[in-house]
Amino acid sequence: MTYNGRIAYCPQEAWIVPGTLRDNVLFGSEADEKALKKVYAICNLEPDIKRMKHGDLYEVGEHGMKSITL
Repeated sequence: MTYNGRIAYCPQEAWIVPGTLRDNVLFGSEADEKALKKVYAICNLEPDIKRMKHGDLYEVGEHGMKSITL
């Protein structure tokens, strides 16, 4: 197959770490609330987070989501 121009193929494999949604965004970094909200907006996660009982403190894992009690 021949293409005129430039093409890039970037395969991805989805994965999450056990913990909260916030943990999966921060990966151990300190929380900067303004930056965190910007990430949620860019990723269009705000509607989902609003539906979660504990917001971004909702626990996620390889088998789906499970709410945590605070």
